[in-house]
Formats: sequence, C-alpha cells, structure tokens
Amino acid sequence: MEETLQIVSYEQGKRLRQLGYDWKCRPYYDENGNIAYQDVNNDLRDGCCYAPTTALALKWLRDKRHVLCAVNLEGHEYFWSYDMNTIDLPCIDDMGHCTYEEAESALLDAVLTELEKGDTNYQGRKN
Repeated sequence: MEETLQIVSYEQGKRLRQLGYDWKCRPYYDENGNIAYQDVNNDLRDGCCYAPTTALALKWLRDKRHVLCAVNLEGHEYFWSYDMNTIDLPCIDDMGHCTYEEAESALLDAVLTELEKGDTNYQGRKN
C-alpha cells in the first residue's frame, strides 16, 4: 500500500468550494480538473478549487460547519463505518468499507450531500 495522504476528488473539491471551504493548501485542481500545486499564500484563480486531504476536509466540516463525523473500526474485521450526527441532519451509518480511506471518502460524500440538500449557509449546532 502506498504511504501517501489521500486528497479529495475533483468533484469533492468543487462541492467543498460551493459550501465555503477556504482553508488554503498547496494542492489544488485547475479549471480542467488537473492537480496542480501552488504557494499557500496565493489565492485560487476562478474555476479552481483546493485539493485538501480527505482528513483535512472532514476537519473543516467539524470545525467550521460543526458537523460531527468520524470513521470507526467495527469488530475484528477490516470494515469501517461512519456516523454523522447533528441536531439538524439525519444520522448516517454505512458499513462495509474495506479500507479507512474508502470509508473516509464515502463519509465526505455523505456529509456534502446532506449539507447540499439544505441551506448552504448551514452552520450546524454550536455548543
């Protein structure tokens, strides 16, 4: 297995941008969906979107959008699940992912879909 961090897909990057993702990172997708790298102090050009790691995108959702989400090991098998619980969004539990990275990406897709269904200004539950 390759020891690299998994970045979000081009589609996930575009969806994150629509929801206000603004944490700068070196990798980004250009207007054609090709991965590129930049100095983190530069702003993105129109039509581009950041390409953070999936873990960083999920951290942004927890920190900035106040969505509780996690990937967990179930039992003694290599199956993963995820839970997304907030006061305003339904609980989602999905079993059967073979790798942590697969479950993490599926979790990101599920959270983005739920946020897109509602108000894109959703800020979640603040305690």
